[in-house]
Amino acid sequence: MSRYTSGKFQKLRFILLTFCGLSAFPLAAQGQGSIIVPRAGADLSAHRIDSDIFGWNEDYSEMAAIGLDIKRGPKGKHRGEVFMLIFPIDSIVPTQNVKLHHVTQADMPHNPLPILDVRKYMWTLGYGLPKMWPKHVKKSKPRGGMDVTPMWLPEQQSNGQCRPNLGFILSTAKEVRYLPHQRLNIEVACKHLRLSDYRTYYAHKYLAGSMVRFDYSGTDNEASVRFPINVEWKKAKSINIEVEMPSTASKKNEALIRKKLKGIKHIKFRYPKTQQTHTQIIYNPHFTTLATQIALKLDGQPTPSNRPAASSITIRLGQKVFE
Repeated sequence: MSRYTSGKFQKLRFILLTFCGLSAFPLAAQGQGSIIVPRAGADLSAHRIDSDIFGWNEDYSEMAAIGLDIKRGPKGKHRGEVFMLIFPIDSIVPTQNVKLHHVTQADMPHNPLPILDVRKYMWTLGYGLPKMWPKHVKKSKPRGGMDVTPMWLPEQQSNGQCRPNLGFILSTAKEVRYLPHQRLNIEVACKHLRLSDYRTYYAHKYLAGSMVRFDYSGTDNEASVRFPINVEWKKAKSINIEVEMPSTASKKNEALIRKKLKGIKHIKFRYPKTQQTHTQIIYNPHFTTLATQIALKLDGQPTPSNRPAASSITIRLGQKVFE
């Protein structure tokens, strides 16, 4: 065999190994992207409920999302389903749940495969379903559109477990509004519950869909739920937030308060000649949960008031905030 023929054979063998060998043997977990799975040979148990919004109907009365519910067994097997969810515009409870695809994977304790992001299963929607909800998502904010910031509290239940209580701050260049907190349908150990990720898609400037993920695992084994929620400007309450600074504070201290109240824009600062040790949050009863959340951020005392709703929330800062 000539050197030329031998060289061609070597190249052909490399190509066959590359394309045939990789299809015959699964890639190692490290090659599957940024998703982390426990090390090979460990307990690989996991449970992911994921979602991604793909559109709204013509009159924006309902939202459609693709969902994923997969459990991974201790040795790595996957069992689960991909489905479609339909939500009325003003509800966090779906009216339809349509199964689209079954997910299975054999045990692979020495080469565990990650649970894929639900966006990898968009193909299961086919050609027709996205056409039934034709107002497809915009993944970047439209010009002049509202900013969407989730705010949440763990709310302890009578059984000692916690549910996430989720609200939103919505902001434009001229106004800030509050979409009231809602209790989400998950009860888990309070100490493990955490908001780990969220992303927002837009239907138009004043309607968005936020997909908020909560994790609740006490180990490296994933346990998570991502909720798809409509966020509508016209359903949110207009709020005015005033901050009364202590007498010793200066303008440069305003940045610290804005940082602590991240997501809340258009804060009005006042400098009355008063001084108090502890921070007090005075609020209209319409904003009880939001005031409670602000009190936690500023280590303050929430105090209800009969003031008109337009007054919203007044934060009387104590000296300790800047210590």
